[in-house]
Amino acid sequence: MCAKVGRHPHSTHFPFGYLESSFLDSIKFLFSRFPPTWLQEFEGCQVPLVAYDFLDGHVALLCGHLHFTEEGIFFLNCTTCIEDLLCTQPQFA
Repeated sequence: MCAKVGRHPHSTHFPFGYLESSFLDSIKFLFSRFPPTWLQEFEGCQVPLVAYDFLDGHVALLCGHLHFTEEGIFFLNCTTCIEDLLCTQPQFA
């Protein structure tokens, strides 16, 4: 899968700016090409939706579970995982 990556400039709340990687379009494109019978095999799988790198050692990842209907692809039970890489991976300092 490919991600759309965007760089956001610095601001008061984000002194270094941040990088945003979105997998939403790629996931929708990929699964729209599968036959409907294949989609049931992926029902409920957890996938990364959007990742944020705040360029200060903090990373946030938004994940969701795949759900397929006649109307399209949906993401249920979305959760956010935030990690302080300088705390969990001190060698990065």
